[in-house]
Amino acid sequence: MADPQCRNGCDAVEDQHHIFVMCTRYAEWRSSAAQEILTRTNNKLGEKGIKEADRVGLLTIAKSLFTDNIDIWPLHYSTYFLGHVPKFDHALPGMPDADRLTRTRLAHHLACDWHTACIRLAGRIWGDMQREMAKKTNNHG
Repeated sequence: MADPQCRNGCDAVEDQHHIFVMCTRYAEWRSSAAQEILTRTNNKLGEKGIKEADRVGLLTIAKSLFTDNIDIWPLHYSTYFLGHVPKFDHALPGMPDADRLTRTRLAHHLACDWHTACIRLAGRIWGDMQREMAKKTNNHG
């Protein structure tokens, strides 16, 4: 029977959630991806003239995409690695001079940015896992 412990040395069972959300090997990558999406989201909101004070709720969600946050993920743990993004319409700031279509477009653009960031990070982590597995297989074979 194979050892279920994380191959990266964590004291945890290696499963999808652990590798993509919790594994310390990828903590810096998750942090960097979160900072990038936070910056992109903040810039988009700024372009729409949304005041900084009104951005807080949405930016909190953006920076929590790659972490388990019970306030944004319906099942209380992140599933970004499956391409999911949490619902955020409730946190989308009011845009007094905008019509419904403008607000819908902004939400769509943000969701697309977040989804792309999620898939890119998951692909990067998965690729690294595959490279490491190939190295170990070649060294033992």
